[in-house]
Amino acid sequence: MNHFGRLILMGVILLGIGACSSSPKPSPLSAPAEAIPAAASHNQDGLQLFADGKIDLAGNAFKAALTEDPDMAEAHYNLALTLFSSGYRDEAEQHFLEAANLAPGHKIIWDSPALRPYGSPRLLPKDEDLSGAAGEMPNALDNMF
Repeated sequence: MNHFGRLILMGVILLGIGACSSSPKPSPLSAPAEAIPAAASHNQDGLQLFADGKIDLAGNAFKAALTEDPDMAEAHYNLALTLFSSGYRDEAEQHFLEAANLAPGHKIIWDSPALRPYGSPRLLPKDEDLSGAAGEMPNALDNMF
């Protein structure tokens, strides 16, 4: 192989390594099939707004979904993504943890790069308040979005 061929091969390898090492940004989740219709509708609105880059409006739609169904884990997770994107890390942490607590075993929520810095969320009784659980978000998420 000539010098030019080796340079091309090296470039392809480096591009491949870079593509493999970058992790995709978390995406908001659709409402589950059993969701309350009004909550699912608000969540769907939030998904479209998020896709359009209207993060604050998406957050409002996810909050509306939670007004209709406070136990929709996907809406908590989605709201957490918007809050984190907007710099509200403490509030985002509360919603990431609430999503995990409401959806034990939900692979996307529990395996999310957004949730990883918090470790394994502890399951909370329904009436326990998360307001005291919020802390400083680890720097590992600084480049998530």
